[in-house]
Amino acid sequence: MPIWKSCNRLNVNQAENEKGFSLIEIMISLSIFAVGILAISSLQIGTINSNAKAGRTVEAVAIAQEQVETLMTSHYADVNTTGPITLNTRYNVSWTVAAPVMNTKDVALIVSWREGTQTRSIAMNFTIRDETI
Repeated sequence: MPIWKSCNRLNVNQAENEKGFSLIEIMISLSIFAVGILAISSLQIGTINSNAKAGRTVEAVAIAQEQVETLMTSHYADVNTTGPITLNTRYNVSWTVAAPVMNTKDVALIVSWREGTQTRSIAMNFTIRDETI
């Protein structure tokens, strides 16, 4: 038999044996794919939790700014230590007023809320001056 016919027969037999993927190859590739999907889903869950925390922080800052504006626009004599105020059953707003210098009041405002087992808070400090003098 000529050499070219024997080589051709080997190539035909080899091609007949390699027509598709084996079951093991498919299972390994699906396992690798599943691990990748699980990693992406855990990243997605972490991103969702971080966005929720950021949203609550932004809401707390907005509540604090609103309370600061309320106190700043109040009459000087009406700004005193009152509170705490509970808003939306989630946020607690409290402030303290001190008068270190005549005709001024220093206000320390704190907005706090619960996140799971932790208590988070933001603080704002500002000074109100008596404009009637």
